[in-house]
Amino acid sequence: MKRLALALTLAMLIAVIAHEFRGGNASGDATPADLSADAIPIQSEPGRAPTINFENLGMIASDGVDDPSRAATTSFTCDLDDLDEDGIPIFDDTNLMDKFSSLADTLSTSGDAEHVLVAALLSRNRDPNVIASMTQRALQLDDKHPLILFWAADLCERGQGGEFCASPVVQGNTESVLGKNSAYWARVAAHRHRRGEVAGALKALKRAATEPDYDMYFAEQLLLLERGLAVLGDMSYAQRIYMAFGIAAAMPGEELQLPRICETQAKQDSIWMEACIAYATKLVADRGTIMNQSIGLKMRAMLFESIGNVAEMRAAISARRELEQGWAWNSDQTVALTLDDRVAAGYVDEFVANGEFAAFKFIEAEVSRLKADSDYDPCALAGIGNRDQ
Repeated sequence: MKRLALALTLAMLIAVIAHEFRGGNASGDATPADLSADAIPIQSEPGRAPTINFENLGMIASDGVDDPSRAATTSFTCDLDDLDEDGIPIFDDTNLMDKFSSLADTLSTSGDAEHVLVAALLSRNRDPNVIASMTQRALQLDDKHPLILFWAADLCERGQGGEFCASPVVQGNTESVLGKNSAYWARVAAHRHRRGEVAGALKALKRAATEPDYDMYFAEQLLLLERGLAVLGDMSYAQRIYMAFGIAAAMPGEELQLPRICETQAKQDSIWMEACIAYATKLVADRGTIMNQSIGLKMRAMLFESIGNVAEMRAAISARRELEQGWAWNSDQTVALTLDDRVAAGYVDEFVANGEFAAFKFIEAEVSRLKADSDYDPCALAGIGNRDQ
């Protein structure tokens, strides 16, 4: 497990775990194929992690270096063997899902509601009845926890929930806790449309466009998963966060179908067009995740093109291009995030407090600062060699 976490880049781990959690279907069960690469900046093309160039990548342009001339000119170059011909670490995932299942069984008996939820999250490919039972127990321990309710509501919308789906208490708590979260209504809208409830889907989409908050609880998932993975006892904090990213990213929500839904419905109905544009605009304004803003801009470009508004279409395309160019991960940032506990903690703290944009700015500046320090060696911190030594 230790070698696994050290050898992979963040993008590679997300690709591999996503593949496993989605049952070997690279496109996933909810993510539109045309969004997989475009919406997630750390991937370079659908179904494939970017090639890693560990040599001579140069400094990262950032305000975090007071004197750019002092910045190191080479990248962090850990001595990673087992690379394929493209320079990508080879990943032996033979026992990964078995470890997750064993950990889920352990956590499912905990008296901590969040640990029980992690057990359910780690059980994605198991019997739905097992997942429903774990979720039921998590709700019994805490029936007002936002992330537990968010997860439970999704199971109910999928028809995979248990007795809790009909519980007046759970239903009431879902409305009171999640009712002002537009992300919740976006997911409901997509589920209703999948079931053929077009009018109900439109009603939910309107709420998604107008409710004040948008929160997918991604940062909260990272924290919960990290705490659950700590039970394994064989990973550093940075490695646990690294693993948590892969697990969380492997669980796309039904709301990722909304671009496709809007593309079809908005062409047929002006009311749908208005609701879809409003929802896309909501995503663009979200500072929580880079992916949401990218999807929102893509939707705006598509929708405005369909009604002949060339100016708005071009503005969305330009903004999306600028977003992708300005918020792309490189291997230095990944190495520091996955090997240095302090860097990982700072990144997560920023993510939780201020969203992914702020977290990215933190790691961009921090890595630039660290590369200017000739004594800094993230590889040594993790107990592995460096090619330059």
